[in-house]
Amino acid sequence: MFTRIALALALLAPALAQAAPVRAGRTAQAARVAVRLTAKNAAAVPGETRTLEATLVTSATGRPVAGKPVSFKLKVGNQILALGTGTTNAQGKATVSWKATEINQGAYTLTARFAGDAQTTAAADDANFAMIKGITNLSLGNLIWGPLDAHGGGDFGVVFVELRRQADGQRLAKPITMTVNGQTWQVNHGSNPSTTVSIVLPSNTNRWTVKAQYFGDGANQASSVERTYSH
Repeated sequence: MFTRIALALALLAPALAQAAPVRAGRTAQAARVAVRLTAKNAAAVPGETRTLEATLVTSATGRPVAGKPVSFKLKVGNQILALGTGTTNAQGKATVSWKATEINQGAYTLTARFAGDAQTTAAADDANFAMIKGITNLSLGNLIWGPLDAHGGGDFGVVFVELRRQADGQRLAKPITMTVNGQTWQVNHGSNPSTTVSIVLPSNTNRWTVKAQYFGDGANQASSVERTYSH
């Protein structure tokens, strides 16, 4: 009887030896450290560079977890913007610097995510991200007076109008309403914001009151400027 049991155990030994690593593997997977991620609320205006922040700690003790990649994404309508990835430092903090694009004013969702690895579970958190309309500045240049071209012709006056975003000084290609001595029309920078717009003044007078107005949009505040010129 005992001989048969010993023989059966001998035959089962290889199978038991092969099963052992499977059980050990399951134990190692279950032992991954559970963590939690906390994203920080933020706000920006178009053109402003902001530092986005999230902190990774262990769920059990709140101990900072260092050396883990955390990605940041912003949900804008149906679009997901990838803002970058930062690595947690000794305090468990990951940061990414992001220059805000021209997004309409409103409340958006900022998501920080750690995908997890062999030692640590995955974690994610959502934070509030507020986009605020940016301040804009219109400017009118000095009067330029001279002949129509190098071959002569009557003299005329020109002024240049320029629209810039205050946060980073970027020129904006937006429609601008011009009023000169009571006459109003609209000009457009076109698709190239690096250019300024020239305004030819009426030649039937030597004094001009010039007003430029930008009425704003979903991402930018309105602005205006007025100057009087004479020659």
